[in-house]
Amino acid sequence: VASRGLGDVYKRQAMYNRIIQGIDIEYRGDEGFQHAFHRIAFAALAVSVLSSGCTTSAPSLPWRPDFEQALLDSQARQKLILTYLYTDSCTYCKEMEATTFQDPLLLEEMGDHYLWVKLNAETDPVGSRLREQFLVSTYPTIVLTDYDGSEIDRLSGYVKASDFKERIEAFVKGPD
Repeated sequence: VASRGLGDVYKRQAMYNRIIQGIDIEYRGDEGFQHAFHRIAFAALAVSVLSSGCTTSAPSLPWRPDFEQALLDSQARQKLILTYLYTDSCTYCKEMEATTFQDPLLLEEMGDHYLWVKLNAETDPVGSRLREQFLVSTYPTIVLTDYDGSEIDRLSGYVKASDFKERIEAFVKGPD
């Protein structure tokens, strides 16, 4: 969905003001009507702006649906893979998607440093295969793999953005 800028909002506000000014001239003597109309017109404008997609799209992680292609890209680009295994009924998965994976700092500091794969462990055949391969039994699970698909480590359950970043970096760094 293409995002629209504030210019559209300002254009709509100017149009609203022209409409209101026209109504003021036409109904100058009836202040009660004017007040009610202003409230209705403003509410209609607000609904119109909100429903028109006049929001900027938030940045998001560059999720991929293809683990095999991520392996090839991982080898070519020398990036580790973070594979997020989830289920549709997992409450913590939904919470992590809404919070951790939307965190601006996590997006900025980690978004381009890894290859991000998102797979449903129940309905996606590759997700099911990885669930069995990595013996995943709790969700969400994020498996960090190297260039050949071998597991380095994993995170299981809900993890806050700050903890997510810290723990992944510790996995990559390895034991001191």
